[in-house]
Amino acid sequence: MPPEADAPAPEAESAIATEPSLRLVITPTLQPTPQVHVAIELTGPAAPDETLRNWSLLGPVVGPFTPRLRDAAGELEAAIEAAGEGVRVTLARAPSLPLMIEYTLAPAPAGAGQVARIALDDTQFFATGEALLLLPDDAVDQRRALSIHVAADALAIATDGDTPTGMPPLRAGTSFAAKAESELQAWPFELRRAVFVGGLLEWAQFDSISGDDRWLGLRPTRFDHRWPAAELAAMRAAVDGRIGMPTLDPMVTILLGTPRSESEPPFAAELRGRGLLILADQNALWDASARLTSTQALAARWLGGRVRVTEPKLDHPGERSLWFDAGVTRYVARELLFELGLLSDDEYGAELNRIEFELATSPLRDRTLDELAAIVATGDPHDPAARIAANDARSVLAARGSIYLAWLDQELRNVQSMWATDDGIEVLRILVATAIAKERREFGVGEFVHIAAFMANNEAPRDASFLAQFEAVVNRGERPKLGAGSFGECFRPRQRKLARFELGFVDSAAPDDARPSFSALDPNGPAAKAGLRADDSLISIDYVYGDPDQQVRLRVAREGGERTIQYRPAGPSQTAVQWERVAGVPSEACVR
Repeated sequence: MPPEADAPAPEAESAIATEPSLRLVITPTLQPTPQVHVAIELTGPAAPDETLRNWSLLGPVVGPFTPRLRDAAGELEAAIEAAGEGVRVTLARAPSLPLMIEYTLAPAPAGAGQVARIALDDTQFFATGEALLLLPDDAVDQRRALSIHVAADALAIATDGDTPTGMPPLRAGTSFAAKAESELQAWPFELRRAVFVGGLLEWAQFDSISGDDRWLGLRPTRFDHRWPAAELAAMRAAVDGRIGMPTLDPMVTILLGTPRSESEPPFAAELRGRGLLILADQNALWDASARLTSTQALAARWLGGRVRVTEPKLDHPGERSLWFDAGVTRYVARELLFELGLLSDDEYGAELNRIEFELATSPLRDRTLDELAAIVATGDPHDPAARIAANDARSVLAARGSIYLAWLDQELRNVQSMWATDDGIEVLRILVATAIAKERREFGVGEFVHIAAFMANNEAPRDASFLAQFEAVVNRGERPKLGAGSFGECFRPRQRKLARFELGFVDSAAPDDARPSFSALDPNGPAAKAGLRADDSLISIDYVYGDPDQQVRLRVAREGGERTIQYRPAGPSQTAVQWERVAGVPSEACVR
C-alpha cells in the first residue's frame, strides 16, 4: 500500500525510468492577465485505457475551465461539470496513449482555514496540487515516472545588464525538489498534495552527513529566512535520528508569507508532496510557536506518515488517530526542541500549560474519543461554527495524546529496564523501526501499548494496565496522575483557576476585507450578554485573540445609529494544573 496523501512517508528514491510516463509543464504568465498554463502528457501502452476516462481538479477554480484534450486517435470530447470548488471531467471515450491535456487557470484565493490556492503576482507564483492539477480519479494509486517543469521565466525582472536589483534570483521548484526541472517516481495522488513555486524566491541549502535540506521562501516576512532554514535542517536531522532513519533525498521546505486572520494561528505547517509547507503570518516573528508547529510536522513524516496507530474497524478511524498523529507528534516536537536548546525554560513551561489548559477548559473536554472523531469527520468546513467545533475537537485529541505520552514517559523513567534509553520517545523509535522491518504501516493501539509495557517490564509486561490508562486518558478524557518531577527538576504542578478565551461569535472577516463581519453569534456567550445582536453590522472590532483578560471593543451599526459594546471575552473559570518554574534550579539542569 502506498502512503496516504495526507501523511507522506520518507522513502529512498528507486531507480527512475528512462522515459517518464507523466510529464507536467507549469507556466505562470502575466500577460494579458495573470494566469497559469498547465500541460499534461501521459504516455504508455497504446490500447484504450478505461481507468483514464474520469478526471478531477479539486480546486478552488476561479472562472471558466476549458481544457483541450487529444490522444493518439485525435481530439477528445469531454463533459465538464462543477464538483464542489473544483471540476470533474469525463472523457467521451477511453483514451489511447499518448494523451495530451492543456488548460489555463486564473489565480484562486484560499478559503477560510484552507491551504489550497493559486497565487500569482509580478514576481512570485505559488500553487498547491489540488488547485492546479487535473488528475485521473481511477489511476491515482498507479506509481509512475514523473517529469515536472516549472517554467517561471515570465516572472523575471528586466534589468539593464549587470544593474543590481536588490531582489533574489529567479528560481523555481516543487515540494519534491528545489529546482525548476525534476524527474522522480511517485503516485499521482502525491501530486495533489504537492506545492509548485517560481519567481524571485528566498533560497537556502544545507548539506551534511545527517542529510540534505533545501529552503524556498515566498513573500515578505519579518524574519530573515536563513535563520529558520538552518533551524529546520537541524530539527529534521534530530527527528530522523531520534525516531526515524536518515532521509536520503534532499528535504524541501517551502515557506509562504501570507496575511492571517486574528482567529488563525500565526504559523501553520503541513507535509506536502514529500516536502514541508509553512504558512507564516507576514507580521509574525519566528518564535516558539513556529518552531513547535514546524517540528511537529517533521515528526509527522514518521508518526502518521511511515507508521500509524489506528483502529480501522471503528467509525472514523482517521479522525480517531488524531491523538497519535497530532498529539504524539506535538510531544516529540516539544521534547526535542527543549533538548536542543531551541525552546527556553519559559517556552517549554508555556507549552506544558497549553496542554493542561486545553484538557481542563475545552468545551469538548468531556466528550469521548468516538464523539470527538465524529465532530471532526462530519463537520461542514464551510460552516464557521462547525469549523470551530472541529478545531476544538482536534485540539482536545492532540492534548490527550500528548499527555498520555507524558504518562508513558513517566512510567518508563521510573523503572530500571534493559533499554539504554527508556523514555517515551524510545517507544516511538521502536515502533517506527518495527514498521520498517516488518514493512507495515498500521498498528493497533494494543500493539503500541505493548511496546511501552514490554520496555517497562520485559518479564511481565503490564499491557492491561497501560491499555486501561489509554482508555481513561485518550478515550474518556481523564487527566493522568503525573508526579512532581514528570517534566524534570525545573517544573512543579500547581492548581489554578483559569478562564478560556471566548469571543462569543465567529470573526468571519478575511485579512484583506475592508470591513469586519461576524457570524454564528452564541446566544449564551459573552458578546450576546454584552448586547451584541445577530442583525448588527460591525463597523470596527478590537481584541487580542486568545487573551480573555483584554477587553473586546465593538462599534456596531444598529437602527440608523452607532453603538459601542465592550466586554471581557472569558468563559467560566475552571480549575487547571499549571506547571511553574522552580526558582533556584539552573537552566542546565532542566533538560532531562
